[in-house]
Amino acid sequence: MAAEISSGTCRITTATGSVYDLAIGPEGPTLTRWPGELPVHPSMDGAETDPLRRDTEAITVLAVHQLAVGQPAVFVLDLRRDGIPTLRTTSTVLTINHLS
Repeated sequence: MAAEISSGTCRITTATGSVYDLAIGPEGPTLTRWPGELPVHPSMDGAETDPLRRDTEAITVLAVHQLAVGQPAVFVLDLRRDGIPTLRTTSTVLTINHLS
């Protein structure tokens, strides 16, 4: 099932145990990654969560290419804060829950 998010915040959990908060606000969407918040899913057999640049910071989202349970999420981010896009792909998405 693909996620349809038009406003508010949703929490995305992934197989490597990372949690992502995707917030859609008046100034545009942001993504915050919380690495290793949950146990690694058994399907990942020994995988570890690696730190990424700007973990725990709200990063401007330029586009969401894919966001569906059972698939990796694919985000285009302004990670460097200069408008040059960075592609970020997650491990398999386990849940997508609207928080607000």
